[in-house]
Amino acid sequence: MVKKLILSRTRLFNVRRDMRATHSFFYHFIIVELIPLLQDKVFLDCGCGNGIWGYLMRMDKRGAEGYMIGLDLNESRLKICKLHKVYDDVILADVAHLPLKDKTVNLTLSSEVIEHLPKERGWLLLNEVERITNERAILTTPNNPRVNKCCEGSIATADVHKSAWSPKDFEPKGYTVYGIGVKARGPPRNLIFQAAKLLLFTPLSFFLPSLGELLIAIKTFDD
Repeated sequence: MVKKLILSRTRLFNVRRDMRATHSFFYHFIIVELIPLLQDKVFLDCGCGNGIWGYLMRMDKRGAEGYMIGLDLNESRLKICKLHKVYDDVILADVAHLPLKDKTVNLTLSSEVIEHLPKERGWLLLNEVERITNERAILTTPNNPRVNKCCEGSIATADVHKSAWSPKDFEPKGYTVYGIGVKARGPPRNLIFQAAKLLLFTPLSFFLPSLGELLIAIKTFDD
């Protein structure tokens, strides 16, 4: 009983911490619309954290009818995912070195992971995602976020931004890039401000991603 209570409180704390990234919280429903139904598909959540995307895939994209994999380097977060049966399988691994065979995943999602890697390791992540995926890869990242210079190039301190990414990084590799919201300073935890940025500016930044606060990069692979 005590163990369950501790795990529940830990999970609640982690979910609250994830939701402080208000752009993620507000933008989920837009990204979900860009993901196809997952029945009879192999889905990889690359850098799954506490499994927020896994829950959404099960609820909205028939993920329970496919095979869902959560992969992360944080063992405690994977334990939360395993406890709540978010995924069919969880893998403890480095996102820059995916332990999966070539072209064995139908859809790979890596949401707000790449900016937490040094730039050279971010390129490795992109290469690995393309190696294992046979239908569609979707990556999201802030548009040119401020990089924490004291951690630039470090693989430690996973929760800080170590690299900045723009549409020009993804487009030469065959990705179609969309934007969400708008890059504008303001109170990051003010829900009204965040909602206003989303609703008012996404119709423009979706097609002019350089204006967006968040980028969605999508690549479709030939059979």
